Amino acid sequence: MELKILTTFKTIIRTGSFSKAARQLNYTPSTITFHVAQLEETAGVRIFEKSGRRMALRNH
Repeated sequence: MELKILTTFKTIIRTGSFSKAARQLNYTPSTITFHVAQLEETAGVRIFEKSGRRMALRNH
């Protein structure tokens, strides 16, 4: 797994938002979505769920 994907994950957790993470990392929103998809594929589970206007970690 690439470091940039883990950095994306950490930034989403810290900001609570895909769009805020994209702005902070200077990525497009589609890049953030792609990184999350790669992370979820590697983990074999969905990691995030939408909670109102924020993203939250799923409870497994």
